[in-house]
Amino acid sequence: MPCLVSEPALNNGGDVVYVNVHGEFKEVNSLTVRSFDRRFVLGAAEPASATTLKGWPCVIISDQLTVRGYSSPIAWTPTAKVTLSRPDLSLTNGTIVVKNEPGESTIEGQRLVKELMKLMKLNERYSVKCLKQNGWIFELAVKNFEE
Repeated sequence: MPCLVSEPALNNGGDVVYVNVHGEFKEVNSLTVRSFDRRFVLGAAEPASATTLKGWPCVIISDQLTVRGYSSPIAWTPTAKVTLSRPDLSLTNGTIVVKNEPGESTIEGQRLVKELMKLMKLNERYSVKCLKQNGWIFELAVKNFEE
């Protein structure tokens, strides 16, 4: 099938349709699982254009592909329930301190760091970094590190 190219000045002020596609794939050589997002902007084809003459009612105005590390599709599941809680914040010397995360200075945080160090064979610095980047959720830190 020939490629459809957006015509210049197409759909100035006309209606467009936004299409977002999310998915995952496995790289052939490394077998690494990746996620992707592909975003299309579709617009009506001009009546006498080559696109219309070939039987296509619309053209792709914009096409953007983003490839990233794997992320679970649970985020796009309509039945997924996300519970957000407001963190307990305090201002100390102009710095905002979040109090409800375990953090590396708490006993729970230190336990998580030691457990991650042991399980993943990481040093303390990288264990703390991994846990911080995953909101101090141990299972999420392990899952994302293994990808």
